[in-house]
Amino acid sequence: MKKIISVLTAFFILCISIAGCSSNELPSQTATSSSPAILSDNENPPLTAVSFAENEGTGIPQSYEELQDFIRPYTSVNYLGFEIIKRYSPEEAYEVTIDDSFLYAATLYDIHVTYDYINNQPLDIYTMLSSAGMPEEQLEGYPPYSEGDKLACFLPRFHPSVINYEFSELMFAVDDKSETPVGYHIGFDKIDFVDKNGNNIADDNFAATSVITSTANNPVIYTDMITMDALADFLREDWTARGYELDNTF
Repeated sequence: MKKIISVLTAFFILCISIAGCSSNELPSQTATSSSPAILSDNENPPLTAVSFAENEGTGIPQSYEELQDFIRPYTSVNYLGFEIIKRYSPEEAYEVTIDDSFLYAATLYDIHVTYDYINNQPLDIYTMLSSAGMPEEQLEGYPPYSEGDKLACFLPRFHPSVINYEFSELMFAVDDKSETPVGYHIGFDKIDFVDKNGNNIADDNFAATSVITSTANNPVIYTDMITMDALADFLREDWTARGYELDNTF
């Protein structure tokens, strides 16, 4: 099996520890009745974390520019939208994969890949995803995903027939209920998305927000809000300018 390739995920698998955005390190805002559902706390979260991984990571990118050092080595890039279909228990994941990392460091999911944002086309691909953290021992600010969650991320070396790995630094939760779908950047508050004119494409009015999703004692941290069209345009233009190969083989 391929090694976990996201900076965040790789460090966690090797050390069972990672740097992440802590809920007490960021300002937060309280969701109101007019807030999108994605910003509303889950009143009945199914999980409670027993413990949290130690925050001992090093080498975590401190900017979008530093992030390129971790993206550049890949032969091609993508940005894919997908829905969580199933979260496996550690025992189920091990039985399916015979990979003991799912017993101590990572969680396995079935996902439905529905959109290719770089090439602006729908997809219909079912595959598996590995993500750092466990239902009982979680990463603070990064609770496990839930069935029905819609996300978008760079999935390095993506292929339907293998277990894929998220590039966590570019993970966005997607709200597609409005006329203009928007994404909420999960953690990594030091990574800003600034276009060639020097403008940050994130919504200036959005304050970092903590939201209870799957886990009662571990809210997710949303650090930025960006329309998915703006995010896709930014990544496509920026990555093309850097000479990256844009994957169109799906």
